[in-house]
Amino acid sequence: MGGVPQTLSAYMWSLAKLSVKDGDLIRSAIAQGKMQLSASSHRPSELAVLAWAAGMLGVDDHEFSQAVANQAIPQLKYFKVEELLKLTWGAAALGFDVDLSRAIQAEVAGRVAGVDLQDFPPPARKMFVEEALGVLWACNFAGLLSTELLEATRLVVRKAGMAIDIDVGRILSAFAQSTANSKTSPQLSPLALLEPGVCHPQIVVDLDDRLVIFKPAGWEVHDQHSQLQLSSFLQAVLGNGFPILHDVSFQFGFLHRLDVPSSGLILAAKTYEAYYDLQVQLNAGEISRDYVVLCHGWVPTQLQDIRARVYWRGLLPTSSGELGKPSRTQLKVLAHAARKGSALSLVAVRIATGRRHQIRSHFSHMGHPTVCDGKYATLTTLSSDKELCGRNFLHRSSDLIE
Repeated sequence: MGGVPQTLSAYMWSLAKLSVKDGDLIRSAIAQGKMQLSASSHRPSELAVLAWAAGMLGVDDHEFSQAVANQAIPQLKYFKVEELLKLTWGAAALGFDVDLSRAIQAEVAGRVAGVDLQDFPPPARKMFVEEALGVLWACNFAGLLSTELLEATRLVVRKAGMAIDIDVGRILSAFAQSTANSKTSPQLSPLALLEPGVCHPQIVVDLDDRLVIFKPAGWEVHDQHSQLQLSSFLQAVLGNGFPILHDVSFQFGFLHRLDVPSSGLILAAKTYEAYYDLQVQLNAGEISRDYVVLCHGWVPTQLQDIRARVYWRGLLPTSSGELGKPSRTQLKVLAHAARKGSALSLVAVRIATGRRHQIRSHFSHMGHPTVCDGKYATLTTLSSDKELCGRNFLHRSSDLIE
């Protein structure tokens, strides 16, 4: 990395992917970027990567952001949807230029409203929807989401879900007819398969096309890293009548996850239309995810907002700081307590983003690890915590849908 190559976007992309923390190196790249942006025009693909990389690196340079915006706005109609997503995400992370935000949202809303996803093969249709939802999320995170973009996305995304339901319904109907005369073995209750004493999940809200399920501590939503799988439980309880619950490409219908050591409520969809409808609500900030946390130390009552980027790789713990994806955790201290000379805080939490281990990483970053956290607290602290609580003290108390 001795010097900046001619292709600045590729260089900055490399810095971001490697999570480079060298401030001098990053500042040098940004300085070169400003020089090149002022000297020549750049293609949409280059501008998209520059914005994304700067966002991942935590760049705070208004002149650079403005230079990217000035070149991007006149060219927006030439951006591919995936390039618009990178540009939007990077701009939101950098601090959105209002003119750029309006221009991007108008462009994406126009494309979304004019698209006929029936003409798309399933993989391309799914990719288009995910990219549109990504733009929606970035604009909402920046606090600049327009009603035009939201409603256009909501309509086309639900239509995409309906189309999948129809396609899958045809396949199931044909399969049912072909197996109508076959004999099937009686199904065991999923609870009969559990070890004695194991706390089991419960469906607490059951609607025609969606549900809310309680996940006990020790259960994994899905991924097959542990024996107790919430996805398998729902499949056993509801059977084969809801194909999305068996579809790994749609997260088995789950809208979000919850760490294995934690407990709480999780939203799941029974149909593809409901899944996409809930995804729009989630990305537009219309679903509130609230938690109760017991953590170490006396959290200052004036601390109400944690904005720290998060970064992770593989199964390693999530790191909070200046690099990575922008993340926000809102909190309210409910009580201060003490036990055997150790300070504790009971805190109500609402997340504005849903990053991997976000709450646990954010609280550890602020010096207040959650009680009985095997990943983000020291072994000494963990050993002492087990006398108080046998599991990570983090519970998702509600999923509020507007």
